[in-house]
Amino acid sequence: MDFPNAKVTNLPILGSDHSPILLTVWSEARKLSYPFRFLEVWTSSPDSEKVVDRSWRLIFTGNGDKILIKKLANTKKEPIVWNRNSFGFCDTKLWKLKEKLAKIQNATPSPENLEHEASLQLEILEMEFNMERIWKQKSRENWVRKGDKNMNLIHASTVIRRRRNQIVSIEDDGRWLHSREESGEFFMEKFVKVYESQDSKIDSELETLFTEVVTEDENAFLCRRPSSEEIRKSAFIPSRWISECSILAQEVLHCFKSKKGKQGVMAIKTDMSKSYDRLEWSFLLRVLKANGFNEHAYTLIMNCVTSVSYSILLNGTPLSPFNPKRGLRQGDPLSPCLFILWSEVLPKLIIKVESRGDLTGVKVSWNAIPITHVFHADIAIFFCKANFQNVVAFTDCITKYEKMVRSNG
Repeated sequence: MDFPNAKVTNLPILGSDHSPILLTVWSEARKLSYPFRFLEVWTSSPDSEKVVDRSWRLIFTGNGDKILIKKLANTKKEPIVWNRNSFGFCDTKLWKLKEKLAKIQNATPSPENLEHEASLQLEILEMEFNMERIWKQKSRENWVRKGDKNMNLIHASTVIRRRRNQIVSIEDDGRWLHSREESGEFFMEKFVKVYESQDSKIDSELETLFTEVVTEDENAFLCRRPSSEEIRKSAFIPSRWISECSILAQEVLHCFKSKKGKQGVMAIKTDMSKSYDRLEWSFLLRVLKANGFNEHAYTLIMNCVTSVSYSILLNGTPLSPFNPKRGLRQGDPLSPCLFILWSEVLPKLIIKVESRGDLTGVKVSWNAIPITHVFHADIAIFFCKANFQNVVAFTDCITKYEKMVRSNG
């Protein structure tokens, strides 16, 4: 723990059959800007709520969205300033309090000194408790959050985790990148490429798969200003049991064992790789239009999707932000809803092919409805007869869907 930035480098063999090992125990510390993180320990101070309230009530000019952005930025900045000037630096304050306590204890005993000593001990206990809460939050260890009080162990585990996760150098096609600038450029190039838009080849068949299910009243409802109650309230809407898809798939696979006759059946399981990252925005827009969203509604939705910017964290500090050209944000409450909408394209393609008689599903009993597909998030299981016609029809559906959603991505 005395040398948290130590690193080992294997040097080339020169004039010997041994490879030298270079141990570097010190590296120049650069002052970097870390992203804002709310410390749970701030809530122990009665001033924390006042700081947030005061920073939010500050008046800004401009339209609604710009005012909101400015308020959020100010509410992030003010707690940092308050922490630096009033609340923070717990370790330094703790060290100074212990120095004062040592002086009092070495002084001549008196009623005033005894009272001062008791007061300092209470302050030290409070400061140590705050330090414990800070390191518990930083440690990210379950056993720490469940009550372990060993502060040295908590601190050590945090330092070890940070050291283990730190990226010191990267090998790029045989060339080692050691500086932060070179490593940052390497990651930026990789991630920007992931979010680069391809020219998606959207078949004109897409619009024929959907009917306009969104009515004008529903469009007006979607575009209206949300109420304060809607913003504050988030409720789970009960629907189908999440395990139904798994149980249904197991039932179909179970019937495979008891299947008799010359005609075989087959099941194919697929997992959509990077389902959020590679979605083409042009495809999503056409799906929204095909479902009946009017111009106002789909413009609002697409503005939420396309206004995103990303920053890559390299060793805990952000690189320059970049704007993606496709994909959806992980964690955005809108993303799962949009995912369901565009995922409907593949089932509709399969149903269309099935209605033509080119694809035949699997029945779990003689009077049951044929099952061709079961979807669960980005995992899909397909069922059909094991013959050339069914395989060609299924492959054609997958190929069309892939071209629509991701093109060549």
